[in-house]
Amino acid sequence: MPDIRYWTQLATEQFTPTSIVEQAVATEEAGFDGLSLSDHYQPWWEPGESGHAFTMLGAAGQATERVAIGTGVTAPVHRYHPAVVAQAFMTLEALNPGRAYLGVGSGESLNETPCGMDWPPVREQVDRMEEALEIIGRLFDGERLDYDGRFFRTKRAL
Repeated sequence: MPDIRYWTQLATEQFTPTSIVEQAVATEEAGFDGLSLSDHYQPWWEPGESGHAFTMLGAAGQATERVAIGTGVTAPVHRYHPAVVAQAFMTLEALNPGRAYLGVGSGESLNETPCGMDWPPVREQVDRMEEALEIIGRLFDGERLDYDGRFFRTKRAL
């Protein structure tokens, strides 16, 4: 029999940070196995919300005890440097052992271009993601990383 797990997606672009944490508690109380937060810089519509996903994940982790917590999804290729994404999730894991996970995706123009970056063509998005995942993976493995890629650089990042 397959191992079936039940997850819920909490919409950070629709609810206040306080409401998101309350929903995380309700998710755990309802018996779900995990939850994910959307990681959007600005709301999909106005009026809306746009709380910082990493901050809300930390609060949700402290308000719950067993439910898995992570992003659905973070784009580590535009407004975040991959080393910062790795740091955020290693911190989340340290505070919530065995519960944190990182969901990644390429993002979308609505949430990436307001930070001043032009929206790249698909091939560049793929190349950026490959570099980002290499950096994140190597940092997750504990490597002190000097990286000089086409899009990202690190100097003795840990």
